Amino acid sequence: MKFLITIPSSITFFVSLVPGFAGDATWYDSAGGIGSCGAQLWHDSDIVALGLAHAGNCGRRIWVYYNNNGRQATINAQVQDFCPGCPGDNIDLSQSKFQEMAGDLGIGRTPITCMQIPTNTPPDPGIFLLTDR
Repeated sequence: MKFLITIPSSITFFVSLVPGFAGDATWYDSAGGIGSCGAQLWHDSDIVALGLAHAGNCGRRIWVYYNNNGRQATINAQVQDFCPGCPGDNIDLSQSKFQEMAGDLGIGRTPITCMQIPTNTPPDPGIFLLTDR
């Protein structure tokens, strides 16, 4: 489904509605390496690394919803890296973001749901996520 959006400056573009995605979250230690988006990353960085199916989202922020092991949490993180080893809609989080979400790094892998946080700037068509939540 597409919506026609007209901005007062008479610029018209189409935005595709793309649903959020569900997969598994794991954590990794970037140990000061340079992420795919060009920034230096540390274990306490505000990082989410998306699988290659979601390439083109550097700098975007996403919500990660967690409801497992008797704990519910919603965190947000910035896309600063990509995870070529993450199949489908799986993601990698920095150690600090995984700890904030799950409460324990020992969990290692857990199911999550993600949704992109809308911005005030017109997005590239096909990557902007709208939600009725």
